Amino acid sequence: TPGKGFEQVLDAFELLDVPDVQLDIAGDGPLRDMLESRAAASSARDRIHFHGWVSGKKKSELLRRCDCFFLPSRNDSFGMVFVEAMATGRGIVTSNPSFPPLLTSLGAERSGRHVFEEGNPVELAAKTGALLDLDPGEHETLGDDLRGIIERDHEVDALMARLVERMGVPL
Repeated sequence: TPGKGFEQVLDAFELLDVPDVQLDIAGDGPLRDMLESRAAASSARDRIHFHGWVSGKKKSELLRRCDCFFLPSRNDSFGMVFVEAMATGRGIVTSNPSFPPLLTSLGAERSGRHVFEEGNPVELAAKTGALLDLDPGEHETLGDDLRGIIERDHEVDALMARLVERMGVPL
């Protein structure tokens, strides 16, 4: 849908000067033909791959395989795939103002590396490049931190404990 913002990712990907990086786009919708046409006209066309709707094993495989995960949505209220990407420990770049609170426990400087101004493919490309340039130790630390956020704040037991606390009654 128009609110997903994938055209920003295509624009940014063309700006990245990283020839060995591939772009995998998962999902389906009314803009897919337009996005595939834009990708076909891109100088990076040989490195852009569309997978359509994915779930289960295929989604898990794509998340585990990626170095950087994009969620450029303009209007999602909450994206489960965002949490799934964090749980795999992948570097994340997002524009949606509803997602950054998940990243705030990384600290202002570190979480700011993951959020770009919506509609700014130059900034998206720069933030992506910075994540791809992390040395292996930094990448592993970031992954551990992102997984830790999910384990601490989004596992069922943690969610239930917060719900009981807020409601003031045991379930």
